Formats: sequence, C-alpha cells, structure tokens
Amino acid sequence: MLAIYGPIQLILGILTYFMFIQIAMYWMLILGVVSIKKPLVSRIFYVLHILLEPIYRPIRRLVPEKDYVDLAPIIAFIITISLRQYILPAVFGYA
Repeated sequence: MLAIYGPIQLILGILTYFMFIQIAMYWMLILGVVSIKKPLVSRIFYVLHILLEPIYRPIRRLVPEKDYVDLAPIIAFIITISLRQYILPAVFGYA
C-alpha cells in the first residue's frame, strides 16, 4: 500500500504548492505588485495555467464566477489539502 500512498501524497503535495503559487500570483497581479508584461512572470503564469487548468475546468462548470472572482482555484486548493491531509490517510489506514 505504501507503494501507492507515497506517490499519491507526493503528487498532491506538488499540486498544492503549484496552486498556492498561482493563487498568490493572482492576488499580486490584482494588487499591482507584479505585472504580466514581465517575461518571467508571464512564463510562470502560463506554465501554471497549462498545468492546473484541467483541474479547475470541472470546478468552474459547477461553481460559476461571482463578481469577477474565480473561486475554482481556492476550491481546488481546499479539496487537494483535504485529500492529502485527511481523506487519503484514512483510506490507506495511516490516520
């Protein structure tokens, strides 16, 4: 079981960090701390968008935007943390 549990934990951990970075970048863009016109910021944002959009798309279909606020990244972040911290250990008996 550890052969399955370990890689799933690793993947969920990496996804959590990527989502956190993207959420932080969204807020920094909104607040004007960074500019999307900078090549490095643009590349990082593009790569994160390509990696995480398949996760956000089903959530966006279920939860529409509210007043120009995209809730899909935050919901996906909470689901990923819940899976990694609570659900996965309980399923594999490590809780």
